[in-house]
Amino acid sequence: MYAQMLVGMVGTTGQWWLSAVRRPPRAVVAAHIVNLAWNGLSGLEKKPRI
Repeated sequence: MYAQMLVGMVGTTGQWWLSAVRRPPRAVVAAHIVNLAWNGLSGLEKKPRI
């Protein structure tokens, strides 16, 4: 499930970047995606609840 979430996050951001004016630069967008994925996953709860 988490793998699909990550794929969606990257895929959707990539589509947005391609359809936009391609700003910020690709490397900056990639750095932000990695930052969110890496640091955002560090605080996951073992059994998340709504």
